Amino acid sequence: DWRVPTRDELLTIVTYDLPTSPAVDPALHAAATCGAACTDVTDPTCSCTQSDNYWSASTYVPGPNNAWRVVFSVVQSSALDKGSNSLYVRAVRGGS
Repeated sequence: DWRVPTRDELLTIVTYDLPTSPAVDPALHAAATCGAACTDVTDPTCSCTQSDNYWSASTYVPGPNNAWRVVFSVVQSSALDKGSNSLYVRAVRGGS
């Protein structure tokens, strides 16, 4: 039941007042426990969130060849061609 989150779901983990990047809740990018040392993918501190672009499952309606992306380094959301392969993916569980 893993899936790519919607744009709105990705934006819910953004913490706008953080002075550092990535601008997500610190519990979602705890570097001390992410990576190879992390073996429990259900543990929220096992995330290695990058300060970069992440795909969302939301299609950009004015241009259906595009999808919304969220950039955690500058808290930005914009559309990008779905043919681009230079973005990260953050999986979420549950839902359709």
